Amino acid sequence: MIIEALKETKGNQSQAAQYLDTSLRILNYKIYKYKLDLKQYKIG
Repeated sequence: MIIEALKETKGNQSQAAQYLDTSLRILNYKIYKYKLDLKQYKIG
């Protein structure tokens, strides 16, 4: 779910949090917890 939101928002964490109906803080915690690499979702 988190990966889908990051792909949909091109790595924008604020928009991904809104997409998932959660807070940015919780999203950042889960990104850290699951060791997701944000670089692969951002565009150049």
